[in-house]
Amino acid sequence: MKTQDFITKNLSNGFSFICYKDQYALCGQPQIEDLKEFKNSNWQAVLNLRNSEELESLDFELSDTCEQLGLEYNHIPIMKESEINGSALKETHHLLDSKPNKKTIIHCASGKRSILALIAHLYLSKKQTKEDLSELAEELGINSPQMLARLYESIETKK
Repeated sequence: MKTQDFITKNLSNGFSFICYKDQYALCGQPQIEDLKEFKNSNWQAVLNLRNSEELESLDFELSDTCEQLGLEYNHIPIMKESEINGSALKETHHLLDSKPNKKTIIHCASGKRSILALIAHLYLSKKQTKEDLSELAEELGINSPQMLARLYESIETKK
């Protein structure tokens, strides 16, 4: 796993994200100003991994804001009742796989689910081994082998 493919970047207001190969921005919840800056920096799409209930606390409508800015918007919650939803991760993988050159902001509340979604995408793409991905996950702040085991179990289960 080439860790140089992952770079921590900041928007002008200090909003921090992990950038993977200048194609995916992995982050917590962006605000309107963050989305505007992403758009002005040629990012094209937003993939929201949060549950609908979590979005109720926002003081703006995320999908409407993305539409107004000309950002493609997709909403695929990957957690269901505190469990990883393997079907949603597969849907996320297919979405990312179908648009390989689209610069996509992948976000959740804190950024942890966005990291898990990318790990699942790399695993399902057969681009990385579990061992490499475990090392990467730890470097990116996912320090729970149990979490990764649940991730793999959820996407390997035929549902």
